[in-house]
Amino acid sequence: MKVKVSVRKIVEFLYSGGNLSNEYFQNKDMQEGIKAHQYWQSKYGLQDSKEVSIFYEYKLSNIIYTISGRVDGVLGKEKQIIEEIKSSRTSLEEININSRPEHLAQAKMYAYMYIINNNLKSIKVRLTYINTLDYSYKSFDKVYNKTQLEKFFIKTIVAYDEWHLKLRNHFKIYSQSLSELKFPFVNYRVGQRELMAACYQTINKGDILYAMSPTGVGKTMATVFSSLKAIKREKQKLFYLTAKNAGKVVALNALNSKECR
Repeated sequence: MKVKVSVRKIVEFLYSGGNLSNEYFQNKDMQEGIKAHQYWQSKYGLQDSKEVSIFYEYKLSNIIYTISGRVDGVLGKEKQIIEEIKSSRTSLEEININSRPEHLAQAKMYAYMYIINNNLKSIKVRLTYINTLDYSYKSFDKVYNKTQLEKFFIKTIVAYDEWHLKLRNHFKIYSQSLSELKFPFVNYRVGQRELMAACYQTINKGDILYAMSPTGVGKTMATVFSSLKAIKREKQKLFYLTAKNAGKVVALNALNSKECR
């Protein structure tokens, strides 16, 4: 079995902290962060490389993980400095190398992949923060050898694999449950079966369906049931949007009815 995953996805899942509304390092406007990155990278010399694509395959149990990413900077004539750039609105005085563990983790993952791909024994990791208001910066340098980075890399992948295994097992149960799901009523209302067929076919085609019908046809059950039956892949999700809370309650009551359990 093969699994493709980005370094960023792994480290953000395992090492991110803070609350959901924390804007400590999150720009309200993504363009600010992009501009800050471009500004810093514009200062690179001829011996430096920016936006370096990197990937590495690692086998764990019966899974081959293809891990990929894009290194902000590979610096120096000898190409032995890995730089990860992060933008921030906060004061640089409040930032240290461990302020956000996922940032250092991302740099260390890139560093390990790079030294393996380039047969190096050690490498310098540079974590650079840029203030998007005035482009002031603060950098942290740390040298790691191959053994240190390897231990961190394996620890990280093992932890991610444990979560991924739980997710795969959950999806097996989830898929079996969907395949066994039966329409909760003996009879269909007039027009309900046609709506279900149209909804199911539209989802499978990746198209858009506009449907209009009078009250009492059973639109909620028809669309929710057929949409659930159309789910075939792990990452597919169903969103049921309503204009008012009353509409939300109708959908929840349909799913929570005894017939649907």
